[in-house]
Amino acid sequence: MQTLRNTPIETYAIDGVSIYVKREDLAWPFPPLSKARGVWRAIERRPGMNVAVVDTGRSLNGQLVSTIGLTLGRQVQCGYPRYKATPDAIPGPAMAIRSLGVELVPLEAGRQFAMRAAMARFLPDNWFLFPTGLRLPETVDAVEEQMQLVKAEGFRPGTVVVPTGTGTHLAGLLRGFEGEIVAVQGYRRPELRFRRDVARMAGREIRQERLRVVTSFYDYFEVRPERLPLFPANPHYEVRAWQWLKTPGILESLVKPILFWNIGA
Repeated sequence: MQTLRNTPIETYAIDGVSIYVKREDLAWPFPPLSKARGVWRAIERRPGMNVAVVDTGRSLNGQLVSTIGLTLGRQVQCGYPRYKATPDAIPGPAMAIRSLGVELVPLEAGRQFAMRAAMARFLPDNWFLFPTGLRLPETVDAVEEQMQLVKAEGFRPGTVVVPTGTGTHLAGLLRGFEGEIVAVQGYRRPELRFRRDVARMAGREIRQERLRVVTSFYDYFEVRPERLPLFPANPHYEVRAWQWLKTPGILESLVKPILFWNIGA
């Protein structure tokens, strides 16, 4: 039976400066996503409930929920976008999910929240439908615990850099780490609203000086070809954060040692 794993801190370098990478992509065999910790807990805490998720094909979240749900012995349904121009076509990511033995549910293509609402309307009461972006309090708790383990093992970061979308991992890091955190957005969100959402997930106020928010410096759908060394990297998140670290003057401005929190491909 597949299960969650402890993850190492590995050392890389940018321009001769050591960057310590917390390999949370190794928390689950496949897909390599650190949200596995929260997904596992969310399912375990709902005994007797089957699970459902909406997958737009832009991430591996659908595969993650499917593999963990099946591992824990639950039935799994996955909604996918059906486009008017090609109503019979099943996107590649959805085909991969179906190959696991998951029932697919076609949904009219649209925004994630609308697709999730459409799926929720027909699910029975004994099904748990995961939130969009897998925004789970269980993930916040798990990330906080991982940060506490890092400190317990004797590593004391000066700065933590984390790629962020929903802010779920960031909320856990803010609870588990007292120093400066840099959150590099994968897509542009108004900073005040983003800070408010993260504070709500973390369950506490966030001092302005503790959190530096870096607005994505190129469009979400623009994928640049640079690859990270040796570890899985999502082009919309980790690659952007790594490229930001390589911006002239950035490394000099950060308190060392720098811990890069890798959330997975």
